[in-house]
Amino acid sequence: ASRLAGGRSRITEEAEQAVAAYFGFDECLFLPSGYQGNLACAMALIHAGQPVFVDRRVHASIARGLVLGKADVRTYAHADYGHLERRLASAPPATVQPLDGTELDVSRMAELRSKYGFFLMVDEAHAVGALGPGGRGLCAGVPGTADIVLGTFGKSLGLFGSFLLLPKGFAAFFE
Repeated sequence: ASRLAGGRSRITEEAEQAVAAYFGFDECLFLPSGYQGNLACAMALIHAGQPVFVDRRVHASIARGLVLGKADVRTYAHADYGHLERRLASAPPATVQPLDGTELDVSRMAELRSKYGFFLMVDEAHAVGALGPGGRGLCAGVPGTADIVLGTFGKSLGLFGSFLLLPKGFAAFFE
């Protein structure tokens, strides 16, 4: 269970470490839902006025978090990586991807990230358990593509709650 349901415990921390290792990340945090995971990411990591590029069909929880965090939200046409690149050329931002069932072109996003050096958070709530190598999501097919990945234990895994896969030291931003 997330810390909301079960509090902080050694068992929860060990489970988080196991999930992080399974997905090839340094840290993991369990949360009650994907919605809360997206809100937490936006609120903890985005500062007021920070430019953030999002697909026009971004999930409502991401959009809400960015509004609450007072980000400078800049949209690009749905799944249009050419449009995203034209926007990136003017100001390298943090980036958030959509959650509407459209598969992320992970290779193309990795190319853009390499070229423009932006921070990438990918919501893979609908991919974990169903897509990518071993059901680990689309980003697992191109390791190092995303800085942060949100996954859920619900959807294809049939459980409850979500998790954030994080780089080393990032869990502290959420405490």
